[in-house]
Amino acid sequence: MLFRNMFFQAVAQVGGNGLLFLVYILLARMLGPALYGTFDYTLSIVQITGKVFFDLGLILIVTHEISTANDRVYIPSFWLKIIGGLAGTALLIVIGYALKIPMPLLLLLTGFAVLMSFYNLNVCVFRAKGKMESEAVSIISQRIILIVLLVFLYFKIIDIPESYKLEFCGSAFFFYALCGLALAGFYVRKYLSNTSIFQNISTIGNGVKELAKKSFPLIGVGIFGYVYNKIDIFLLGTLSTKDQVGYYNAAYRIMEASFLIPLVITNTVFPRLSMTWIKDKISFKREFLKYVSILVISGIAVAALLALLSSLIIPILYGDKFLPSVKLLFMLAFAVFFIYPGYLVTQSLVILGKSTYYFALTVFATCLNILINLYLIPRYGASGASLATIITEAAVTLTGSIIIFKTIRNKNK
Repeated sequence: MLFRNMFFQAVAQVGGNGLLFLVYILLARMLGPALYGTFDYTLSIVQITGKVFFDLGLILIVTHEISTANDRVYIPSFWLKIIGGLAGTALLIVIGYALKIPMPLLLLLTGFAVLMSFYNLNVCVFRAKGKMESEAVSIISQRIILIVLLVFLYFKIIDIPESYKLEFCGSAFFFYALCGLALAGFYVRKYLSNTSIFQNISTIGNGVKELAKKSFPLIGVGIFGYVYNKIDIFLLGTLSTKDQVGYYNAAYRIMEASFLIPLVITNTVFPRLSMTWIKDKISFKREFLKYVSILVISGIAVAALLALLSSLIIPILYGDKFLPSVKLLFMLAFAVFFIYPGYLVTQSLVILGKSTYYFALTVFATCLNILINLYLIPRYGASGASLATIITEAAVTLTGSIIIFKTIRNKNK
């Protein structure tokens, strides 16, 4: 079962992230550095805000609860997302006016983020029920739809005026999220005994309160975690130029495409490590070290490849207009070494019942990242943002590892 699920996770992540990587290449080539920077700047603001109000830190909690046969958690999760979606959308409209973001693009990407948050709720069901083949089918299908729409624009099969390219790209993202949600919802109805969102009000209310209490620390993780991951783009767009945002994102997307390795391993072994920690803490240490070692070795190999091939990868994928991204990709390769094991390290804090530590670590990393970016970006632009990423990723992984090994040692005394 473990290898079966790992195979389908690999299909989902390799196929899904590979297709998404192609999406961002198409966007960069179609829009150019300035418009691409505007699109990513807007998407980053939507995703930072959406992480607070749309996702609500529910993914790990819902996956854990459903894996222990608590299917009832699905309905209160659904209602929490409705409440968060309405509040987040209202806030984004205010933010959009304040920052003078193109409102049609903002609304389309907000709709995309809301739909994807509900899609991710269904992904929790797939992982908890060991039905990762459904995740693979749904994620690949929706991204093929997105690529087809963008290819139509890229090859001018659909003739869109230059002034409407951003809006068309936003519409494509919205439509692809809608299709993915519809397909995922079809599968979920097969795996859960009751998916009706209309139940007794008091039952729903009690369920929402109970779920909110359990997920509260992870809501904080979601808030600060997404700010941590996206604030560099926001600060680059604010303190530097949109070109710098485009160059940085072109390099970052390549590094991000390699994250399928830690994603596959972490998503697959999370339920297994959860049960191992409950039954046998000594075995947990052995299992944890085994998977972390695999991630460290993988990180070293991928980091070396990205650094050595950066001068070839950028021109081939993006063209000569993005040559400044070569240096950025070389720098970001050093962050990979810390990011790979960091996936498992941070999620293992939840397994060990250290969600509050996870939250505190995320707050620390976010503050550190902001401070370093504020100092480096005005001086070095995208290169400063790249250096800030390396430093903060190292801090997160090393600090999280210290907490985990200290907890294991205390429990085994």
